Amino acid sequence: MIERTAEGRINTTDWEDVQYRFGNKVGAYVHRESEILDQQEREKAPDTFPVYDPMMEKRADSEGSDTELENIRAQIRRDLIASRKPHAHIEKTDYAHYWKAVTEQSMQRNVLLVIYEEHIGECTKLLNILNELAKNELKTISIVCIRADEARVCMEPSHLPCVVIYSMGAVVHTWYGSAIWGGKSMDENRVLELIQGAVVL
Repeated sequence: MIERTAEGRINTTDWEDVQYRFGNKVGAYVHRESEILDQQEREKAPDTFPVYDPMMEKRADSEGSDTELENIRAQIRRDLIASRKPHAHIEKTDYAHYWKAVTEQSMQRNVLLVIYEEHIGECTKLLNILNELAKNELKTISIVCIRADEARVCMEPSHLPCVVIYSMGAVVHTWYGSAIWGGKSMDENRVLELIQGAVVL
């Protein structure tokens, strides 16, 4: 029996949601995948959630598998997984996880690590530019960023942002400071040009 709230919402655990993001159907997703996806879409638009029908599950179980419905579910699942791939954003991390992130991820794809401080304007500007580039031009690179104090590195403010590119667990290129990126006048073209010169995208 699937656990539901009083409003008829299917309860899923954080573990089930994480597993589903990575393509594994577990728990409630095994038998109620399309209903959960529909529920997630409806939750984006308030006041559209349907009234719970207690006979719905019995009817669905008695109807059995429908090939067309299964194909639709499979397509929805593929689209959802594709939309959740971690290339369209910057992953912020902490000391406990960043070393594992750059070493393990760099075995599959290039990793761009940014060490920054929030109070330095050029750091914020570079992160904003990278976030935009990550959606298209840099979607084949994992971008990981960490504050200098979280990374436990003692760096002069003039050396920030510090950008390191890893590939196959090794450092490929390192840049210190904002001057190389164009300082206060840095733009997407300059940032992309430097990164493209260091790695094959």
